[in-house]
Amino acid sequence: MRIIKITILLLVVQWFYSWTSLFAQNTYRLKAVHGEVSDEAGAYVPFDSLRYLWSYGEGTGSTDHHEYRFLFFGAHYDYIKPVADYVEKKLYLSDVKTNSVKYRWNEPGYYFKEIEKTFYELGLNGEVLKRESLFLNYLNEWKPNKKYEFEYAANGDLNSVEYFFYTLDDVWKPIVKLEMEYDNNSNMIDAVHYEGIANQQWRPKLKDSFIYNGLVLEERLTQGWDSISSEWNAQLMDSTVYHYNIEGFCDTVYKYQNLDGNGLELHFKKVYSYDVNGNIVEFYLNQKDDLNQSIEPSYLAEIAYVDNVPTALVSSTWDATTEAFKRYRKTNFIYNDQLLTSVYSNEWDELSNSWVFDNSEGGQRFTFYYEDIYTTSGVNTVESAAEFKIFPNPSSEKINIELDEGNIENIEIINQAGEVVFSNQDPIQAKILTVPVGYLESGVYFVNIHSGNQLGTKKIIVK
Repeated sequence: MRIIKITILLLVVQWFYSWTSLFAQNTYRLKAVHGEVSDEAGAYVPFDSLRYLWSYGEGTGSTDHHEYRFLFFGAHYDYIKPVADYVEKKLYLSDVKTNSVKYRWNEPGYYFKEIEKTFYELGLNGEVLKRESLFLNYLNEWKPNKKYEFEYAANGDLNSVEYFFYTLDDVWKPIVKLEMEYDNNSNMIDAVHYEGIANQQWRPKLKDSFIYNGLVLEERLTQGWDSISSEWNAQLMDSTVYHYNIEGFCDTVYKYQNLDGNGLELHFKKVYSYDVNGNIVEFYLNQKDDLNQSIEPSYLAEIAYVDNVPTALVSSTWDATTEAFKRYRKTNFIYNDQLLTSVYSNEWDELSNSWVFDNSEGGQRFTFYYEDIYTTSGVNTVESAAEFKIFPNPSSEKINIELDEGNIENIEIINQAGEVVFSNQDPIQAKILTVPVGYLESGVYFVNIHSGNQLGTKKIIVK
């Protein structure tokens, strides 16, 4: 369960409004995210890492994409954005529109091994036309995994999204399709969900209809498809109603569901409190108690800010015995010069009445790395300034890298296609460094070394 949870968290999309967009440093871009889990000994153990493959000059705005920070540790996107973007919420789409590589920690060999690659195809206006990923199978072969295909209207509105999964039979299987319709203000008024069936065909499943008051969303209605009559069922499946305070912020969301066919009943109520700057400082989740058929408190999130930037989220659950909320986890957000550098959790200890190291199943830490936006991983743009030796070369298992002067701070291994196949996820200060290359395919690679203001590159051959 922990592996599944953290894998999803590293690939999860970045849904929410960005608090740092007004002041994030535009000269930097997000380079990598390194994930760790806690163990019973009170230490962090490496797990998954994500490396973004920017080209020269790309990455503007990527430092603003920390709104997904609340998804770490299982926090729900509704905590931050009550009226979330519909398409991104349904299909888990990423705002960081660049190629990336995901690495998994290889415990026996003590190195990160590539396990997934994601590639984007963009249109002339930067819109995503296709997103496709590959995974490394048990034979150490790269195989297609999943892909999204997008179609747009002339005005830029997203008309449809199709999601496919690559099967063991080497065919793309249709999974989910969304078709959207908009009004003259580009407000989505209908979204039809299709499910994939045989012969690359789609079958209607659900339809969401949106009701607005001007530009403000007031209600979302969900209907199911009747395959016998080939029509949408007149009886609603769900209804979500949005209420707003005098400042225009959504402060209450009611979710009605028709679970037994007897009509809509209230099952969830979400209540939001805001500060004077419009930041959500409290989120209450109330849900239906099937035993007494009433809406009862369930969860509380309290968010602290400094200069409109979230610094901590305290999670509490409702204790029916004491009829009070009981805190259990605190998520901390650490910054360096207004760039998010770390997210980690503490758990509440009842005995000491304090926050302690989180060595529970949900204990995690994520570290963010950045680079100058005008650097590149491209082979042809590296200037040889740092002098170093690589041996043995050629090699089939490991290479040793020795710098003549100074210390090695960063290392990248790049294939002939210009893709980064290895890079350090944690800072380095070493004169000599040993790097595994046995998991790489045979061929020619380029090793980039960063030492202070100096860069160097050398060619290696992997046998």
